[in-house]
Amino acid sequence: MELRHVVAATDQSEAGHHAVLVAARLAEQLGARLTVLAVRPVTTGGGAPKTALPDAERQTLLRDLSRGLEAEIARQAPLLTPAFTVLSGVPGIEIPRYAEQHGGDLLVLGRKQRTQRQRMFLGDTADAVARRSQVPCLFVGLESNDFGPMLVCLDATERSLTVFTAAATLARGTGVPVHAVTVEPVWLNEPDELAATLPASRTLRLNRTLDRGLITTDLRIRRGNVLSELLSEAGETGAKLLAFGYHRGGPPGIVEGGSVARGLLHSALCAVLTVPL
Repeated sequence: MELRHVVAATDQSEAGHHAVLVAARLAEQLGARLTVLAVRPVTTGGGAPKTALPDAERQTLLRDLSRGLEAEIARQAPLLTPAFTVLSGVPGIEIPRYAEQHGGDLLVLGRKQRTQRQRMFLGDTADAVARRSQVPCLFVGLESNDFGPMLVCLDATERSLTVFTAAATLARGTGVPVHAVTVEPVWLNEPDELAATLPASRTLRLNRTLDRGLITTDLRIRRGNVLSELLSEAGETGAKLLAFGYHRGGPPGIVEGGSVARGLLHSALCAVLTVPL
């Protein structure tokens, strides 16, 4: 995996503006090109939304987009020459579609602060993009400016190598340290000290999988509820970026519905990297 084309999507909010600047610094550091993308939202009205913009309107939107960002990108990433593009449609559809059609290797989007009630229901652009994207997605909040240390959340499946490889590629390009964690179930009447000295076979398989990875890292083993243990590990290690796999497809869901990835996307206090599975 190479990171040669970074696509930063913005709704021109404060969070979107910050995400573009983070993406610009990241693209310059990686030696990648940057495309700044804005999607003018349209409603479907019961039918397929029109995605074509009249040329005059497109030029006006492009001018407004570049005027608000070009000078600041030049200050923060002076060696970078960004491209700007504007589309019309449903952002959660058009953003990953653009990355797919134009060779994007990484999508960068802003994360907005949400209330506890808002976090319960995932009908937003972040979840829609993560579910549809064929490339890793980096979601950054206003407080996100660097990505180290990075914590990679893994399970016992072969897909863990895909997640770890994507995270390791970003880590190598940015020079940040990488830690890995997995969560084992708690078995009835099993003493903690016994579990600590005898990792489950799934964990041993995961260690062998990591041995084939690109960066050597120690695997931290926790036991208990997967979501809460991963969030606790992120807090205890001071992780600035949490990386994990995200299943593609499916309708918007509810955090309480049992999806660990959706829970992490909306509960993590740091930046999040979702890797499509």
